[in-house]
Amino acid sequence: MMNKKLATVLAAACVLGATTAFAAPNPFSDVTPNDWAYQAVSQLAAEGVVEGYPDGTFKGQQNITRYEMAQMVARAMVKQDQLNAEQQAQLNRLADEFANELNSLGVRVSNLENRVGNVKLTGDARVRYMDESDKDYFDMRVRLQANAKVSDNTKVTARITSGSFGFDSEDQDPELNLDQLYIEHGFNDNFGAKAGRYDLTLGATGVFYDSTFDGAEINFGKDINLAAGYGYLKDFDKDTYFNGKTPSAWFVQVGTDLTDRLGVAAFYLNAQDAKFSIKNGTAAKEDDMEFWGAGLNFQFNDALQLRGDYVRNTTLDNDPELWTAGLLFGAADTSKVGSFEIGADYVSVQPGAYFGGTSMTIDAPMTHPDLGKATYWQAQAGFVPVENVLLNAYYAFDINFDAKDAKGADDNMWGVELNYYF
Repeated sequence: MMNKKLATVLAAACVLGATTAFAAPNPFSDVTPNDWAYQAVSQLAAEGVVEGYPDGTFKGQQNITRYEMAQMVARAMVKQDQLNAEQQAQLNRLADEFANELNSLGVRVSNLENRVGNVKLTGDARVRYMDESDKDYFDMRVRLQANAKVSDNTKVTARITSGSFGFDSEDQDPELNLDQLYIEHGFNDNFGAKAGRYDLTLGATGVFYDSTFDGAEINFGKDINLAAGYGYLKDFDKDTYFNGKTPSAWFVQVGTDLTDRLGVAAFYLNAQDAKFSIKNGTAAKEDDMEFWGAGLNFQFNDALQLRGDYVRNTTLDNDPELWTAGLLFGAADTSKVGSFEIGADYVSVQPGAYFGGTSMTIDAPMTHPDLGKATYWQAQAGFVPVENVLLNAYYAFDINFDAKDAKGADDNMWGVELNYYF
């Protein structure tokens, strides 16, 4: 707690440049020209940032509550167009500090964060243990993301990651990579474009692809969103499937909410000049490869969700398929201590239907095309022990392959991870 007079001086210094020579009239009977806080109190009163009591007093010696301070910040935010870059940055910090109180006042902090010239830094750190039958390991990862607004319609996003590096191997030292760098521009409310390196999710769940994309796309619509793009799916395993070269690809995707509870998505993907092969397998192709997929998310109620995707490669023999279906109960929200979620998904994948970049945390069973069709379950649980910390656990079981010589490859797999968000 600090007294009201001191808080006012700090607010003035941060957001209104109270050190100027501007002399505002004094509206309060208990603040005299000889008072050390006279200038700050008078200026903020003139700007409408602070208010006194009905009897005409300020009562500056009283302790100020966080709610009262948030009211001052909210009134200052109304004047943000008049602030210079330094003052806007100071106001940003105050808005972040009193975000909960501002939200209770109905003030959208995002309006301030979206100011032109504003740069917001976020990040996360992860410590993980994984047991994938043939190997087990500890690793870590740190990511730092910057979001900047260039204009009212244009923003730039960049993210640096350490990649996953281990505790016990010199071969797994951290390597800093720029895994995201893209620009977004909205021509109007219904038409926009994106270009650079960004995360692309195909389908409703991303089981086929939910990872890095180098390219560009355009998107149309609000209620029904249509997107089309061209580029490279960087997490496709080029060494295993494409003879060391990631094929170029173009896609079209559409998504919409049919009801308040039902959302659907469908996509078409064409991988051009895909010199596809399966090591130790039979499938081979040196031509464009065509995929289509569709999926849904259905919210039974506030806690229970059904989700799934179906994907088919229509180019290779037998039209290999990938599909998943699962249920999720609850929602682990890092801003809500004690929140949790539990769920399970069933995965079925044939060789030639999956190439890397899935949203599934345990994807090892999907990466053995030489063992034939794979099926398995992935169970998951998430819990928020403290604010901005998420504990996750994963367990893959009932793993089966078509190949008779897959002994040992179908052992259960599991992992745990602790995620910190800042």
